[in-house]
Amino acid sequence: MENIKKYGVKFNNKICRASRGTVVISCDTVARKTKNHYVGGGGTDLRAGIALAESCGDAIVVITDGLTPWPESPKKPVICVLVTIDNSVTAPEWIAKTIKIQVAT
Repeated sequence: MENIKKYGVKFNNKICRASRGTVVISCDTVARKTKNHYVGGGGTDLRAGIALAESCGDAIVVITDGLTPWPESPKKPVICVLVTIDNSVTAPEWIAKTIKIQVAT
């Protein structure tokens, strides 16, 4: 039970945790599954990335600067790692968990 509490995410009163292999999706204006090659550098649209990720597992983790269009409300829980230079960028309220990392400029 401790591992579920530590590594899981509560979503609609259910604990969701990784139980299958991890799928990595690189997302710019187009989303694509990848093993370790990340394509990007501007123009990110997480609507495409989250739509593809919803068919891959039980939960979604995004790493972003937050400067992206977001979908209305995904069907799966989303954990957002928000990498920002200040606190002016926020994630949508429907995000299950937000982890903010502030980097120096």
